[in-house]
Amino acid sequence: MFAIIIKDLRLHANQPKYRLLQFSIVLLISAMFFIATVEYFVSTRSNSQIDTGRNIFTILVSTLFIAITGVVAPILAIESIQDERRNANFDLLYLSRLSVVQILLGKLTGVLLASFALILMTAPIFILSTFTGGFRLRDLLTCGIVFLSTNTLFVLISFSLALSLHENILSYGYGIILAVIFLPLVAPKPIWWISPLTILIETVKPESNPKVWLNVGGYFAVALLIFILIHQRLAFKVKGLKLRGRQ
Repeated sequence: MFAIIIKDLRLHANQPKYRLLQFSIVLLISAMFFIATVEYFVSTRSNSQIDTGRNIFTILVSTLFIAITGVVAPILAIESIQDERRNANFDLLYLSRLSVVQILLGKLTGVLLASFALILMTAPIFILSTFTGGFRLRDLLTCGIVFLSTNTLFVLISFSLALSLHENILSYGYGIILAVIFLPLVAPKPIWWISPLTILIETVKPESNPKVWLNVGGYFAVALLIFILIHQRLAFKVKGLKLRGRQ
């Protein structure tokens, strides 16, 4: 399993596209930090009750969430599966000593680590935002758990699409994921809570909301269901390969 994780990390790290994504995300978060800081500090001159630090932190976290979870994670997940297909490695993996669970966990962990490596690139900007009174440690940890739950869910959705389709995979992936993020925001208020972006914004409010943890548990539960469905499909394929090998 560790060999799969290292292979996937090398795949992403050696691609010029991945380095371009790193630069683009750091540039985006830096620009949002500068714009938000100037905007809110100007606004406090006319309204001293504005919580500048918390508003800046909310903008930074929301922007990073959309960039990583909504845009980058599906690309990394789909490329991870397509690379195995191009090199015809899946059949070798299926016939190896690794179980289907280990293969899936290895692919999932590799993509999650690559995504969180991109998040770490923006850490200096978030540290800088502490000088504006941006966040509490509890807020940061809660945001990390929300990122982990939604990234896990969206990566598994992307895996499922990549294993089922051969064309327009990224288009379908973006369609589903961005719909989950944004469509609930234009629906009546109770449906807002389906959107992980709503949950993320809720985590940085001064008062804690139990719905945050309820939704995080829901995301992990749906992710587990998708994992089981993918596992059953791959296990059936492995069984067929082994039967053909005996013949």
